[in-house]
Amino acid sequence: MIRYILRFYIFLIINLSYDGSIPSTNELPRVTQHIYFQKEKMFKLYKKILFLHIIVVLSSCSGLEKNIQLDETWKQQIDFWISFPPVSNAEQRNFTKNHLDNLHVKNIRIGEDWTFRESQKWTYNWSPLDQRINWAINNNYKVFLTLQSRWPDWACSDVKNEKSCVYKNDESFWKYLKALAQRYSWKIDYIQFWNEWQSTFWYAGTAQQYVIAHNEVYNTFKKYAPDTKIVLWWFTTISLRYLSACYGNVDKIFIDTGEILQWWLLEDICKSEEVLSTKKRIDTVMSTAQFDLIDLHLYDDYYNWQEYVENIRQLYWDFKIIVSEFWWPNLNMVEYSEGLQANELKEYMLSLNNLDIESAYYFTLVEWNGNEVHLKSWLINEAWNTKKSYSVFELYNKK
Repeated sequence: MIRYILRFYIFLIINLSYDGSIPSTNELPRVTQHIYFQKEKMFKLYKKILFLHIIVVLSSCSGLEKNIQLDETWKQQIDFWISFPPVSNAEQRNFTKNHLDNLHVKNIRIGEDWTFRESQKWTYNWSPLDQRINWAINNNYKVFLTLQSRWPDWACSDVKNEKSCVYKNDESFWKYLKALAQRYSWKIDYIQFWNEWQSTFWYAGTAQQYVIAHNEVYNTFKKYAPDTKIVLWWFTTISLRYLSACYGNVDKIFIDTGEILQWWLLEDICKSEEVLSTKKRIDTVMSTAQFDLIDLHLYDDYYNWQEYVENIRQLYWDFKIIVSEFWWPNLNMVEYSEGLQANELKEYMLSLNNLDIESAYYFTLVEWNGNEVHLKSWLINEAWNTKKSYSVFELYNKK
């Protein structure tokens, strides 16, 4: 690609070696006059193209060299943390520690999977989790633990999908939770059961089945690890958008494909069985689940986040909020550049800081094969180099 660009510029330069003037028309045959006039026109066109390219290149270079400045009005109100940094082994933990310290991060969100802890019934393997939790405690990092719903095959009922299952009606889940709570009773600051339960795409069971499992976590930890706060995972950004639109608080929303849904389309969508059943699922969980805080995931349209938060508080009640995931960009909406990501992350952090929330976790530190829509969101790229957004996070997280 670079080779072709260089050839294009050489082509322009060679053509621009002509000064654009033509001899007196009286000295030239008509055909030759025509050729010179055409060359003069091409000369002017090439000159314009080269000028525009120079402007673009200079703009890009100035953007790369421009120092990131702290907003004059910035006064940090909340803490910014990191969701799911790499901590699987000693090498990853050493790498992560260096960057967490650089970014002034003292709280991390990590996952726990019952499948890995008790692949055979009554036989626990705590060593991998011990290493992660103890590493965090020894380095003064607080831990937010997300319990996955990919459970051991022997513990799953027939209600399941590729991402989750509903456990059998026995004491196995309670015994696992009791052992977890007792083992890490003062080492886990926050715990939540499962992720994005609002549709059966993520959680295979019903709202009632979800609440049974979630409340089991709540009751067990309140008894055996009372200092741990129980977080109810609640809304994806798309759910927040639909709820706000369907209650008339915004007149248009966009979805992950980049499409914008205007109010005349939303009227019918809000009456659809899919939206109504999702709302019923949310209502059931909100009326029966026990928790200390709720968890939101916020992406992309930061200019509407205040509206989304106010809307759910009006629909239900006022509660403490953690944002366990925020990231950018949506590759279906913008053409990615590091400079643009850095600017948008600044806007994200400014917006989150003005919300009435406890803290927000960026998702995530390093590049990995995740959601294709947000494939460029990470602070460190696949070559392990920090991006411009890394510097923004560091600058705006010094509370």
